[in-house]
Amino acid sequence: MDKLSYVLSSGQREKVLATVIPGPKTPVQISMQTGLRLPHVSRALSQLVRADLVRSVGGERRGKLYAPSDLGRAVFVELAETRGARLIAPMARGSHFRNYHH
Repeated sequence: MDKLSYVLSSGQREKVLATVIPGPKTPVQISMQTGLRLPHVSRALSQLVRADLVRSVGGERRGKLYAPSDLGRAVFVELAETRGARLIAPMARGSHFRNYHH
C-alpha cells in the first residue's frame, strides 16, 4: 500500500511506471511515449529505482534499459484493477471545487 500511494502521489512516476510495464525502455523512449521532458523522466526513474519499483537491466553506459521489478508489476496491477482503463489520475485544484459549488 505504501508503494502504491508513492506512485499515485506523482503523475510523472505513474506515467513512467506505466510505460515500462510492457517491456524495457530507455529514458529517451519513455520521454517520447509519455511526452515528458528527459530530465523529468530521469528524475522519476531514479525515484522509482530507489523505491525498488523499477530496475536497470542494461549496463552502466548511456542508453541503459529500465524494466519494472516484481514489486513494480504488482503495484501496477493493483493500480490498473482499482482504476480500470484510466491510468493517470486527473489533477484537481481547490478552485475547481469552489467553481463547481457555485
